[in-house]
Amino acid sequence: MKTKSKKKNILFSLIAFFISIIAILAISEIFLRLVPISGIRYDVKKYDTLTGGGFYPNSTNFYRNTRGDFVKRKINRWGYYDKDYAKEKKKDFIRIGFFGDSYTQAIQVPLEETFHYLIQDRLKKNKIETLSFGVSGYSTYQSYLTYNKWVDFFDLDVIVYVFFGNDLGDQIKVIRKTPYRPYPYLENNKLKVDNSFKELRKNRTKFYFKFFDYLTSKFLVFATLSERIKLLNQEGVDININNEKRVINDTNIKHGTIIYPPDLDVGDKPSVWPDSLKFNAMKLEETVILNWKKHVEKNQKDFLILYIPSDIDKPTMEQDTWKPWLENFCLKNEITFIDPTSNLIKIQESGNDVFYDHFTKYGHKATAQNFTEWWLKNSLKR
Repeated sequence: MKTKSKKKNILFSLIAFFISIIAILAISEIFLRLVPISGIRYDVKKYDTLTGGGFYPNSTNFYRNTRGDFVKRKINRWGYYDKDYAKEKKKDFIRIGFFGDSYTQAIQVPLEETFHYLIQDRLKKNKIETLSFGVSGYSTYQSYLTYNKWVDFFDLDVIVYVFFGNDLGDQIKVIRKTPYRPYPYLENNKLKVDNSFKELRKNRTKFYFKFFDYLTSKFLVFATLSERIKLLNQEGVDININNEKRVINDTNIKHGTIIYPPDLDVGDKPSVWPDSLKFNAMKLEETVILNWKKHVEKNQKDFLILYIPSDIDKPTMEQDTWKPWLENFCLKNEITFIDPTSNLIKIQESGNDVFYDHFTKYGHKATAQNFTEWWLKNSLKR
């Protein structure tokens, strides 16, 4: 009898323990949802065997910046920060796909204020539908891989690569400093790819990792635990975590500046790049873009580059950007180059900031206006 009683007590203790844990997690979840805390967010990122990383479909993300702006954005069933567009294209419609990094992702503003949404709204009479495939931190090559995955699936007609100055560094391992993504490289002037991330991350395809990814995308308490474990691994025990470390920052971009490890301090400004590295980066970028263009045109679709400037505060001749090289490259290779800089400057001079941790709503508005004007001017030639 004593043995049975002892087993019952152990069983009841275990049940009580697990009920207590569940109760604590539930109370913590409710508290985190009701009381917004800087840096607390759903962890919507997930492992992707093609690009190295993406977002968990049908999840939600909170964005907060240092001045207190708050934006709640949903990720659609396809895994992108955009409306939940259908696979099938409407009759007689033209689909424009936008591919790029955090400027295309654009979580800093509501969906209705993003440039791709505004473009669709302004061109709705022309039967235009825009689809955004932006993912924070993506390199040009990762955007190209994303295009390959979706171009036929969604029957895209026009492909727009949204270029920002850090794209060159994002596809070079010694600069990006993470092994968990594919890296293109040139060998005898031919494009090769380092896919070693697949071996390094093979465990991420196992059930328990996928299940934890699901929990962190749906529950703030699990996302918080995950984030704190990552911080602990990166920072060690640090009781003085400041607000800058807490604030959400999918990438370390601050209008024209990217923070890299101190041993190779280069960003999106060409002047700080070592000459040999700069030449190789430009050559690699050109090769990736030309391969992309060739694939698009082979399928009888249109390829455009939408340039996002990183410096509008100086006269064009004084700007330290990749624009002169990229614009000349596009001209030589008959690639349409769309540059909203003039519109951005005009709005900036009117007293509305176009940049604050990426585009503000005014930056998106200026970019959409520029693209729309270009489209209407050239649509008759299509």
